[in-house]
Amino acid sequence: MFSVYLDASSDKDKVALSIGAYIATDEQWEEFGREWKELLAEYGIEMMHATDLEASQGEFRGWAKERKISLQKRVAGIINRRVNIGVGATIPYSDYYAVVTGDYRLVCGSHYNYCFNLVLTQIGYWIDKYRRDQPMQYVFEKGDIGLGDCFHALNNQKKRKFDNRKRYLIGSYSAQDKSEIIQLQSADILAYEQMKHFANRIAFGELRPQRKMLDALANPGRVVSIRHDREHLRETMAAMDLDDADAYPEMAALRAGRVKNEIKN
Repeated sequence: MFSVYLDASSDKDKVALSIGAYIATDEQWEEFGREWKELLAEYGIEMMHATDLEASQGEFRGWAKERKISLQKRVAGIINRRVNIGVGATIPYSDYYAVVTGDYRLVCGSHYNYCFNLVLTQIGYWIDKYRRDQPMQYVFEKGDIGLGDCFHALNNQKKRKFDNRKRYLIGSYSAQDKSEIIQLQSADILAYEQMKHFANRIAFGELRPQRKMLDALANPGRVVSIRHDREHLRETMAAMDLDDADAYPEMAALRAGRVKNEIKN
């Protein structure tokens, strides 16, 4: 059985939101956990948290640059050995709310909901490519501000004309504490590295080099990371046929409600 562990990351200035996910078999995740616990013990820390490591705060306060880099290399090695694929998506806040308006916002929901659906789509491509057929469990970080959006998106898949529960092999989904479910810590790292990389490019230009940690994680064919900026968002909105009740049942329900209210008034 495969399991998906997901986490999100956003910068304090709300430039970009990123969601990262890693997929592996339960046996691979078990080996991941064994190696990860050994690594944490070796470095004398309780949990790997990318934000704290970069800011040298919490358990990482006072760490020399060399020690931080050494830990990052070891972390990347475990992830690359033990997972099948990483999937991620990033959305610039300002682009999303400038482009996705009106009825499109009603269908697409929040930026978090849209970003998660991008991740879900990439997971679907992976399922198709490797012809997976066993239900997967989706595990999210407990307390995440967008958790309700993710659960709503998964529930919404059941309302589509096509059986997307099977399309995305949705077996179960839950929210867990990443201090206890350490597999979530891998998703924390991917989400953070994507967010920092794209936030830096938005702020300083597209020529800014890729972050070294993201480079270490981005093995060809092992990580799929996409960004939807204004151009991509406009293309997506243009391709959406909101009149298709089978594709967008929620839009059909909303429009039916509007007509009913107009008649009533």
